[in-house]
Amino acid sequence: MDVQTLFELVIFIIPAYIANSAPVVFGGGDALDGGRIFSDKRPIFGSSKTLRGFLAGVAFGALAGICLALFAGAYYFPSLDKAGKIFLATALALGAMLGDLAGSFVKRRLAMRPGAPSLFLDQLPFFLGALALGALAWPGLLQALGIDGFLVLAVLTVLLHAFFNFLANKAGLKKVPW
Repeated sequence: MDVQTLFELVIFIIPAYIANSAPVVFGGGDALDGGRIFSDKRPIFGSSKTLRGFLAGVAFGALAGICLALFAGAYYFPSLDKAGKIFLATALALGAMLGDLAGSFVKRRLAMRPGAPSLFLDQLPFFLGALALGALAWPGLLQALGIDGFLVLAVLTVLLHAFFNFLANKAGLKKVPW
C-alpha cells in the first residue's frame, strides 16, 4: 500500500476516531441507559456511557467530517460531492457511537465492569459500527475501501486506540490506560 492510499484511509476514518474520542473529554452526566437493568440483572451499557458523551461523539465526529469535506475534499472520497461527504462522515460518527454502545452491551453481558480492559471489544466495535452505518449511507463504501483497506484500518485502529488511551490516562482524562 502506498503512502497516498494510507493517507486517504486515515482521512476517511477520522470522523469515527473523533467521535470515539470526544466522550473522553466532553462526556459525563447521566447514564445513557438511565441506570436500567437488562434481563440478565446487569446494566444495559453501564454508567460510563452517557447521553452527553454520545451526543458529543456524534457532533464532533460530524464536525470533523464537515471540515474534511470543505478543506480536504480531494483526499476524502473525491467521487462524492460535499453533501455526500458530510452525510457519510455523520454516518461514520453515529455508527462509531452505536458500535461503542454495542461493545459496552456485550461487555456487560460478559459481567465485565465499565472500564475493564477487553482486547478487541474496546477497539473494534466502534470501528465496525462506523463502517456498517457508513456502508448504509454510501453503498459503494466497502468496495472503495477494499479488503486491504479494511485490514489496514482495523490494525491501525487497534494500535492507535491503545496509544491514545494511554496518553489520555497520563493526561488525567481517563482513569485507566486502555
